[in-house]
Amino acid sequence: MMKFQLKIYFIIAVATICTTAVKAQTYSPKVSKDSTAVLKARLESLKASAKVQELKIKEAEEEEEVEKLRIKLLEANGNAKASASQN
Repeated sequence: MMKFQLKIYFIIAVATICTTAVKAQTYSPKVSKDSTAVLKARLESLKASAKVQELKIKEAEEEEEVEKLRIKLLEANGNAKASASQN
């Protein structure tokens, strides 16, 4: 009976060692799925923010162009009034 118990303990010990060796070789990621989702949400937020900034820059460029055209129109109106008053 003693030899039988010794064999069982030996088999359990070997199985435990083999299981630990197998577990040591498996990869378990340090990042959980929740934190991955949070990072993806932040990335999407940053992309949206970058797009908004691009649109603001484009709008500012268009406003600058409109202002230049407004100045040209005022100059043309001033020249037209000056020309009309001379005639």
